[in-house]
Amino acid sequence: MACSERLISVRHHILRLRLPRPRPLSRIRSRHLHVLPIHTSPLIFPHKLPSNQIRLASTTSALAAATNTAQDARSLVTRVGNLLLGTTIGLTLILGYYYTTDTRASYHEWLVIPCLRYFYPDAEDAHEFGNQALKALGSFGLQPRERGNPDGKGDLAVDVFGHTLSNPIGTSAGIDKHCDIPDVLLAAGPAIIEIGGVTPQPQEGNPKPRVWRIPSQKALINRYGLNSEGADHIAMRLRQRVREYA
Repeated sequence: MACSERLISVRHHILRLRLPRPRPLSRIRSRHLHVLPIHTSPLIFPHKLPSNQIRLASTTSALAAATNTAQDARSLVTRVGNLLLGTTIGLTLILGYYYTTDTRASYHEWLVIPCLRYFYPDAEDAHEFGNQALKALGSFGLQPRERGNPDGKGDLAVDVFGHTLSNPIGTSAGIDKHCDIPDVLLAAGPAIIEIGGVTPQPQEGNPKPRVWRIPSQKALINRYGLNSEGADHIAMRLRQRVREYA
C-alpha cells in the first residue's frame, strides 16, 4: 500500500515536470492570438406563428390574387374594347367610302351643293372649285361614280354615227371647258362628255361676273363668252388621255 502511494506521487511529480505550465493570456503576443467571431444573436428555431400573423399572411395572398384577377379582367376588357373600336372605325371607313363615292347618295344634293352656294356666292368660282375638287378626288380614286349596272338589258343603248353608246345621256358644253376631268365625269354615268368650245388661241372671254344663278328655276345664266386655254393646250391633254388608255 505504501509502495503504491509512493508510485502515484512519483508519477504525479513526473507529469508536473513534463507538462509546461500554461502562460496567462496577458503574456501571449497578439500575433499569436486568433480571435474567433462570436455570434451574439440568439439562435432562431422554428416556432408556431401567432394566429393574427397567419391571418394577415392569408389575407395578403388573397388580396394579391384578387388584384391579379382584376388586372387580367381589365386587360381583357381593354383588348375587347380596342377590337370593337378598330372594327367600328374600319366598318365606318368602308361604308363611308361606298356612300360618299356613290352618285346616288343624297348628301351630294343636300350638303355639297348648299355648301358650295354658301362659301362661293359667285357661280363661276363655285364651278372652278367644284372642278378642281373633282380632279383632286379623281387622282385618289375617290370621285363619285355610278355603281352596278342599272341597264343590264341594254335598253338605253343607242347608235350615234356608227358608235354604240351605253346610254343617250351626255354632259352639256361648258361643264369641263378645259378638259380637266373627262374621266371623272364619265365615271358618274353619262356616255358622252362634251368639253365645250375651243378657240385656236387662248382668250379670256367676257368680263366677270358672267355667270348667275336662278335658284327659283334651279338654273344658270351662262355668259362666259367662249373663254378657252387654246386648241394646243386642249389637244395636249387629249393626247395624254389617249396615251393612258391606249
